[in-house]
Amino acid sequence: AQNYNEIISYSEKVLPDGDDALISASVTATSNDSNEVYVPLNKKAKLIRYMITPPSVSADPEQIRINGKNVYKFVMSEKQDKYQIELQYKLPGVYKGKKAKMKGSHPGGVKTVTYKFVNNLPVTMKSYQVHLYIPEKKELYHVLTPAKKYKINADNTGKYVSYAVSKIGGYGNITVSANVYSQSAKVKIVIWIAIILLSV
Repeated sequence: AQNYNEIISYSEKVLPDGDDALISASVTATSNDSNEVYVPLNKKAKLIRYMITPPSVSADPEQIRINGKNVYKFVMSEKQDKYQIELQYKLPGVYKGKKAKMKGSHPGGVKTVTYKFVNNLPVTMKSYQVHLYIPEKKELYHVLTPAKKYKINADNTGKYVSYAVSKIGGYGNITVSANVYSQSAKVKIVIWIAIILLSV
């Protein structure tokens, strides 16, 4: 039988990089009896860099399949109570988006951006959080998924939709999707004229 580690927490930031997503993930995990740590992996992901605290990895992570699912396998050189793993990877096509299905009056050119995280391990992940950032020069029209309990925030990087859950079951998944649009130049001109008139 496969011997699994525990994922205590998994937090990620999904940032636009053209049509692709640049994802920074912060994972707190234990190792299994063989001093291995398995971390869920999207099969289209391309790992750019990683860092482990304390620094105890014996080799670069391998992409392997367990029960037909893709995971990263880290082999640790020394046993610790837990490890902090920072990952940065690229995921193609996330921000390409699809034309939104809309009813009633709405801005032109609305696109739906969707990010789906899958826990590719058969063990429960104890906590998960995602920040899905809105592309620069785009406005958030509304959040489609989840229907509630999300937050809209902003930091130095930009505006983002935040969603957190207390656990994700084995092979469970979380989807965050939002409609975004480009603010038209005409609207911007009208706003600037109004600002100029008010300042005179």
